[in-house]
Amino acid sequence: MAREARAGGGLDLYVPVKARAGLVVGASFVVAEVAGEWAGEEPGAEAVLGRLVGEERGGAPGEVREVAGTLGVRWEYVEPPALRESEPVETCARHVDYVVPVPRQGAGRWLAVAFSTVGDGDPGSEFTRALAELFDALMTTFRWSYA
Repeated sequence: MAREARAGGGLDLYVPVKARAGLVVGASFVVAEVAGEWAGEEPGAEAVLGRLVGEERGGAPGEVREVAGTLGVRWEYVEPPALRESEPVETCARHVDYVVPVPRQGAGRWLAVAFSTVGDGDPGSEFTRALAELFDALMTTFRWSYA
């Protein structure tokens, strides 16, 4: 999982490592620096946000959200399992993705924070949705710091 995150540009990977009440919660998120098709064009952040909001993920449109004093785009969607022979997974996953510009960098640097969970095996269950809400709550604590 860590190798895949690194290969995809991941900067930080968060996974549960300890069981609680006898079970490990099937949820994780990765933080990565991303470049889109706008790389090299340097359009304003508003233009990029407008383009991102128009993108759909899993059939769900993006929505503008405030993250740490800047505007970003958030998607929530359910996706079927990836078909891998080495790791057969039979459960759909609920995803919550955020893409935000790095402040003081113009439109040149962006971060993606991507959460996924299989929850209790039902992507629409109250428990699985609560895990997505917990991730949203965590994103409200996101802050920028400068060296």
